[in-house]
Parts: sequence; structure tokens; C-alpha cells
Amino acid sequence: MNLKTTYTEWLDYCKLAADEIQSAEQAFEQAVGSMWLNYGRKWDLVYAVREWETELFDQASSEVADWGPQPTPDDCIRAMALSMTSTKIEQVWEAR
Repeated sequence: MNLKTTYTEWLDYCKLAADEIQSAEQAFEQAVGSMWLNYGRKWDLVYAVREWETELFDQASSEVADWGPQPTPDDCIRAMALSMTSTKIEQVWEAR
């Protein structure tokens, strides 16, 4: 999949998810249940966000590093995708 398409679809998801929450804390719950944590999607998402939102990528990288050692690269990517998605949903919700 094209990374620009991945990024656009992810933003669309975050906007829709922000419509469904009532508080910033619920952003995490929306992120946990998203398709963006599936195997192929999470890898594409991390690459796409690195390309188009470097600050969000850096923030997620720092958060994952603070969590301590991750057992596998896949676990690390999943944690980053979760952080990115949760943060973006919260940002969209707060901007409304």
C-alpha cells in the first residue's frame, strides 16, 4: 500500500474516532480497538507517520523507549502505532 494512502486513511479513522469519544481518556480505548494495530497496518502506519508527522513519530519513539525494552520489533512497532493513534485521536478531539 502507498504510504500517503495509509496516512490519509489513518487520519480519516482518527477523525471518525474523535467523533465517538466524550473525553480525551477515551482516545486510548478507540486506538486499542482500531485496525491500525493489525500486523501489516501498524508497520505501514509507523513509516507513514515518520514521513508526514515527524514530531508525532518522535514522541511515540520516546514513549516506547520509556516503557523499557520491548520483547520483539513487532511489539515495539505495535506500541508506537498505539501511541500515535491514541495521540492523534486526542489531538483531533481537543481541536473541536
